[in-house]
Amino acid sequence: MLTPNRKFFFILVSLYCIIMQGFILATDKGFESLYFCYHRQTYLTEFFKLATYLGEWISLVIIGIFLLITNRRAFFSALLAFVPLDITMLSLKKALDYPRPLSYFKQGEITPIPDFTSLYAQSMPSGHTFTAFFCMTFVLFYFDLNKKWQIILFSLSILVGLSRIYLMCHFKEDVFIGSIIGIIAGILSVFIYERGLTKI
Repeated sequence: MLTPNRKFFFILVSLYCIIMQGFILATDKGFESLYFCYHRQTYLTEFFKLATYLGEWISLVIIGIFLLITNRRAFFSALLAFVPLDITMLSLKKALDYPRPLSYFKQGEITPIPDFTSLYAQSMPSGHTFTAFFCMTFVLFYFDLNKKWQIILFSLSILVGLSRIYLMCHFKEDVFIGSIIGIIAGILSVFIYERGLTKI
């Protein structure tokens, strides 16, 4: 059901897509990596190291445990949407095997983040961003959250994508594609829950 809150979500997504596509078209590949490398600060580095964890397994586990306890049908609906698209995304990463920033800039224009695992291959799309946007979209749709919460959670998801760029793990294009796949997976999971699975 397309509630007023969900309509607002699609407005947010539309604005996000317009801004991201405009930024991608207006700047050279790797512009953001060079910028962040040249403006690197210790406090920002530590902040983004923490922020990137929001796109890892911890968010999935928290949502999964909550759904297993409160609504198993919603849990399996989310699983049916997340797993196939996650496998598709991982397959896409391997098939494309695009270089990450640290291998794209071959002349040492950028440097690795201290005390952080350096990555060099399978850049497109961003898995962390995919996970963050999936969790955000599922939670917003499942609970039909209001505009305030949508802006907060959407901002946190963007922060995960930004952290992947700052930490020299991805380009802006990788983050954008990962976020779109995550949004699709989140919407699909709720669609399956509301229209598909009926007996679990």
